[in-house]
Amino acid sequence: MQGLSKTLMPGAWRAASGALAAMLIAVHAAALAQDGPPGSGSSSLQESQRVLDQTTGMQSDLTRAKAAMAVDDFAAAIALLRPHAQDKAMITARIDFATACLGLFRQKGWEAQEGHEQDYVLAYEIALPLAEQGIAEFQYFVGEMLLLGIGTAVNRDAARVWLTRAAEQGHEEADDALFFEFEL
Repeated sequence: MQGLSKTLMPGAWRAASGALAAMLIAVHAAALAQDGPPGSGSSSLQESQRVLDQTTGMQSDLTRAKAAMAVDDFAAAIALLRPHAQDKAMITARIDFATACLGLFRQKGWEAQEGHEQDYVLAYEIALPLAEQGIAEFQYFVGEMLLLGIGTAVNRDAARVWLTRAAEQGHEEADDALFFEFEL
């Protein structure tokens, strides 16, 4: 499980962080140019500072969540990522959130949902488009969620389709699930 998000999108987190920092610097510079130096009481500068503070907090949460996932503390990662994953524009946070939910599912199986029901509804919403893009790890996850009714209704036919797609790409857990659940 370690480094799963890195294998899904190599360097994406680092690139997004750099792009975000550059954008914030540009916004802050524009506010300074428009309103003058700090302390002038300008609303644009205050808004720029608010956005910078919010983004810094998000960056900190993402870093802490990645560290939590590295030591298999998926519940902590979910808690850190939850507020950011709800924003559809936060792609990296959403993928990391779904990855943390997958990690928790792998650790605890069916019990992973206890206390995380809404997290798994959001994880399904995030994982489905990633599965549709052909990412075997998320095809497996969507298949298991459909099979067990975690984050979505039970749909054995759809589960079989997703697990088969993942297994065709060499995903061993999906292959095992097909064998045990469908005797394939």
